[in-house]
Amino acid sequence: MSGAPNPLDTFRNGLKDRFEVDPNFLFKLGAEISIDFVITVMVNIAVRGNPTTWAFTAALAVMCQVITAFINDTVLVYFLAPTKATLGKEPEIANIFAKGDYTLSQRITCYLKKGKFYAMIGAVSCAVSMFLALSLAGNLRQFNQEVFFRSIACGALHLGVSSNTRYQLVNGIERLAFDLLPTNIAKGMSVSVRMGNNFLGARLWMVVASLTGLS
Repeated sequence: MSGAPNPLDTFRNGLKDRFEVDPNFLFKLGAEISIDFVITVMVNIAVRGNPTTWAFTAALAVMCQVITAFINDTVLVYFLAPTKATLGKEPEIANIFAKGDYTLSQRITCYLKKGKFYAMIGAVSCAVSMFLALSLAGNLRQFNQEVFFRSIACGALHLGVSSNTRYQLVNGIERLAFDLLPTNIAKGMSVSVRMGNNFLGARLWMVVASLTGLS
């Protein structure tokens, strides 16, 4: 009896599959992770000051932010990228702007399904991040039932609605750029669009956090 597939092998094969369909996939993934990393670190430097003066708990908190951003970025880019199985007239498509003779109904269904999936990822990610942040700050008692559910709501709204919508649009813009422009120019546009998306995402995160009372 064969054992369950190794998650790492599955992910590695998924990367290879996506790269074969879109030669620029790894560039897009790397750009997204790098941009978010730089923004996260720069914001923390602006708020906390010189990194060499950070307390150990502060450094751990920043590390948690970086790891959470890395996971979220990878999930968002990975599951919106086309694969061999999503090319052509298939019932499942990678993103709403994917190439293929898809119906409007299929594209709307894609948006809703991705939103549901990302909402679950965001809910878990935000709850875990809040737990770790309060733990490292020595305020674990504040992680009560209310904060837990507010974290779930905030994460679900942010990734399921805000991030899902923004990254769908990013994929649409990148599709046009890489189809119509020289590769180097398209890559520059990709970086610019993703950078703008990250800044917009940070602002919308503050709005969502305020709406859910998590701020």
